[in-house]
Amino acid sequence: MTRYDLAYCALAPLVAPILLYRRLALGKYRESFPSMFGKNWSKPQDPKWDDGCLWVHAVSVGECVAAKALIRPLRDHVSALPVLLTTVTETGQALARQLVPEHADLATYYPADFSWIVKKFLSTFMPRLLVLMETELWPNVIEAAAANNMCVVVANGRISEDSFRQYLRFRSLFHRPLKKIDAFCMQSEEDAERIIQIGAPKDRVHVTGNCKFDVPYACPSEARKEELRQLLGIEPGMPVVVFGSTHPGEEEIVVRVTENLRSRIPSLKVLLVPRHPERFEAVWKFLEESQIPSGRLSRSSEAPLGKDLAIVLIDKMGLLAELYALATVAVVAGSFVPGIGGHNLLEAAIHGIPVVYGPYMEKQPELTRILSPQNGGIVADRSTLSATLHELLTNPERQRKHGDAVRHAAISQQGAALKTAEIIGDAFRRKSLSAKYEPR
Repeated sequence: MTRYDLAYCALAPLVAPILLYRRLALGKYRESFPSMFGKNWSKPQDPKWDDGCLWVHAVSVGECVAAKALIRPLRDHVSALPVLLTTVTETGQALARQLVPEHADLATYYPADFSWIVKKFLSTFMPRLLVLMETELWPNVIEAAAANNMCVVVANGRISEDSFRQYLRFRSLFHRPLKKIDAFCMQSEEDAERIIQIGAPKDRVHVTGNCKFDVPYACPSEARKEELRQLLGIEPGMPVVVFGSTHPGEEEIVVRVTENLRSRIPSLKVLLVPRHPERFEAVWKFLEESQIPSGRLSRSSEAPLGKDLAIVLIDKMGLLAELYALATVAVVAGSFVPGIGGHNLLEAAIHGIPVVYGPYMEKQPELTRILSPQNGGIVADRSTLSATLHELLTNPERQRKHGDAVRHAAISQQGAALKTAEIIGDAFRRKSLSAKYEPR
């Protein structure tokens, strides 16, 4: 056992009851937990896997989005080895599987960070390179990878203020693993300075920008847009607001804002997209209790979603990026209640529509800097959201102005994925020349 195994075992009595509650009461981890301990791990029989693979780890949905932008240039700058994409969350895994086979060759769950589990994972898939998206620092994985002479790189790295404080508290635990990472590609100068303070060697740290700006976001065809409009009961000229990635406490805001706006804009249609699928039933129950005219996408085959519905619950995964293409205005949630820290603004901005977000965006400092009010982004809180949306929905010129501004701001930041892939390619070649890969 490693010292990290001992630390995890010491923490187990505190963590296990929390995980058990989430599993039994909230329905979490049904698929992910057994898979992180080795269930269904098997290397494909295709000969292209015989020489190992490129392992890209993206903990959840946001990191998968960044990985989607990075994988294509990574293939060009590293090697023709197959790409293994791992996640921790089940929502992330759902997106990862959608990226197979166009971007990745296989998607599975990240191994639990116990040394014997990690060893089994490495012996199964024989990765040659490990790319950790956005600073997923699990010490047993990093040290085992280094022991196998794998190249290990942090890509699209970011460290929030809260995470920085936690890392500093446990700096002694991370000092050794950080020394074994070959390159750190960080989103901003602030992120770079923080990873150096935690213990990363300064000469391995690079500022590359945010790979999410390079994502080929879904831009549905006109035929697909018309298909979605008919499915959702959206008629020509009908104003549409998409509330993307909502969390507990935000659906109440959506209902209140919708009621307020519909009293003045009766044709308004709101598309409500919760962040996590395990909440679909609870959100639908809340909508029914609120008595606002609502429908749910999963039942559209039983009862067509008519034009008179105020809210349509989008209870299917993987549609949000396409739905933003139908929106008059996008509201990116996870930012109107504390404790979440915000979500990806770019999925909406790239469509050239006004993007509204709340005051709690502390986990997305780079996105809020680039899509700031000076660059067309719009900040509102629960008390001002109705008025903000009403002004946008009734002022086409303001819609166009903000939509053009955020799209321009998003496009102007592109190039991080290519720069990151070049750095990873250089690190991989240096590692290959200096040490022979030895799976153990």
